[in-house]
Amino acid sequence: MSDHSGHDHDPVLSAMPVEAPRRAASLTLRSDEVRQSRAASMELANRSLADALRITYRLLQGLMLILLVLFAFSGVRRVEQAERGVKVALGRLADADLQPGMHFSLPYPLGEIRKVSTAQVQVNVDESFFPFLDANQRNLTIEQLGMGDALRPGKDGSLITGDGNLAHARFGVTYHRETPADLVQSLADGQEERLVRAVVERAAVRTIAEIPLDEVLKRNTGGGSSTVGTIGSEIEDRIRRTAQAALDELGTGLRIDAVLMRDETPPLRTRPAYQAVQTAESKAATDREKAEERRSAVLNRVAGAAYAPLLALIEEYGRALDAKDEASAEKVLAEIDALLTPGLAEQKVTVGGREFTRVKVAGAASQVVSEAESYRSSVVQSAKADAEVFRAKREQYVANPRVFITREWADAMKAFLALDQVQTQFVPDSAGKYVLRLSEDPDIAREQRAAAQRRAIMESEEKRRGYSAGTLPGESAGP
Repeated sequence: MSDHSGHDHDPVLSAMPVEAPRRAASLTLRSDEVRQSRAASMELANRSLADALRITYRLLQGLMLILLVLFAFSGVRRVEQAERGVKVALGRLADADLQPGMHFSLPYPLGEIRKVSTAQVQVNVDESFFPFLDANQRNLTIEQLGMGDALRPGKDGSLITGDGNLAHARFGVTYHRETPADLVQSLADGQEERLVRAVVERAAVRTIAEIPLDEVLKRNTGGGSSTVGTIGSEIEDRIRRTAQAALDELGTGLRIDAVLMRDETPPLRTRPAYQAVQTAESKAATDREKAEERRSAVLNRVAGAAYAPLLALIEEYGRALDAKDEASAEKVLAEIDALLTPGLAEQKVTVGGREFTRVKVAGAASQVVSEAESYRSSVVQSAKADAEVFRAKREQYVANPRVFITREWADAMKAFLALDQVQTQFVPDSAGKYVLRLSEDPDIAREQRAAAQRRAIMESEEKRRGYSAGTLPGESAGP
């Protein structure tokens, strides 16, 4: 069908409700231009979003590349002068000793460079073997601590010495990291100082347990800080070597440079008594040293440098006499005589397995020997002179005995009357009865005693000078 206008009629369209005609609108809300403009805006927005996403993706790619480069170069490490490096790659040791400078390794966790300081490290063992001190006492010296409290087992530290006594001490340990690779492989972080302290404590207990208390405290009788001495150095060296052996056995790569023992002291309660004993022993040692010096000085003044072999020979001679070995005694006596012979050249002599340089005797012994030689010579000369006089008088006696006897009697009487103790009195023939009183004259007796004393003093003048000056015979009273 078609309508009047010539159009065909669709039955469906005809059946649909038809809106009543409206009046003309006063405002148009939408139009094709608006829709087209909005579509164009959406296209631009989509294009901008796509560009933004593309840029973001590029930025993410660049950032990931940068992060990848940074990750790759994160294995670069600088080893300083006082350090050594250890390179680890994929869980294995790649380089055990990296020298100072820049080094590269695989990034963590694929690899890493462990830096180890080679500087010395100081560890103090202050409390393990020392009385417990509170915060106010830790800075006090041993003298300021006084006698302290009684020993409290479990709270106060101590050491047992080789003779079963107790001692307190502190230790200072200096060590360095000698083999970084061994250190990195054997010890975790934070265990190093604890291990060093433990091995030093163990070594100190073991070493002190073999040494008497007197030797431990010998160089530090005053209780202050120790100065390095022979005995102290030996003890410290033994502790160091024992502790180092333990570290080497564990393969730690640590090297102990020094162990210093300080503040060693007996228990504070017994310290005053121990100090008194030490003071007495020190005084005795000083007195012995002075006595030895005096002995050496006296012997040098008596016999010079030859006193050592001379004393050894005299002791050997005494032993031979005690053993009644006359042959050996005569042999030693001949050695002594040879040693005392003036003008003997220097040579060596062996006495009892000891070898001495036998030098010329000097000092008082030399003077005594010289005086003895002079006395022997004078006695011989006097005997020879007496023998000559005897022979001459014998000839006179044989020629005229009466005249010889008279002359000898007169000479003897003259000598007798000249004696100090002889008193002479002359009595005239006309005196008649003469009474002789035997009581001595006090003035004459005093003169006789004075004369005897003068004669004794003159005979021992050298001995008197020696006593007055406090020196031995033959020594000089002054420089």
